[in-house]
Amino acid sequence: DYLMEAKNGYKNCKKKKDKERFNKTLVEISLHIGQGVNKSDAFLQKSKGDKEGYQNGLEQLQAEERNYFRALNEFQRECAKNQELLDLLSKWETEEEEEEEDEEEEENENENEEEESQQQLNIQLIFYYQPA
Repeated sequence: DYLMEAKNGYKNCKKKKDKERFNKTLVEISLHIGQGVNKSDAFLQKSKGDKEGYQNGLEQLQAEERNYFRALNEFQRECAKNQELLDLLSKWETEEEEEEEDEEEEENENENEEEESQQQLNIQLIFYYQPA
């Protein structure tokens, strides 16, 4: 638009008055273009600042995400270790219970053997002291 206006204004400049008006028009066009450039520069600077802010936020979130996944992996490893220890503890408890049952059976067998020995001794004593 500005270029077309300048081109048409230049063609119509035949008198000094027209040339002055054309010169003012060019100055106004130049000012409008300068204002547009300033607005564009301000917008560009604001956009760059916003981009840097978003980039920093993104980097911070990515760092937090990496830390989260590291913590999650460590937690899962610790859970696996805990499960292994629970399994081992359960195995030991089962073995201990079996040992206690074996000991109880052995004690019962020993008691039964002692009772049988005592009964045989009593029988022998009865036969020994019986008058013939």
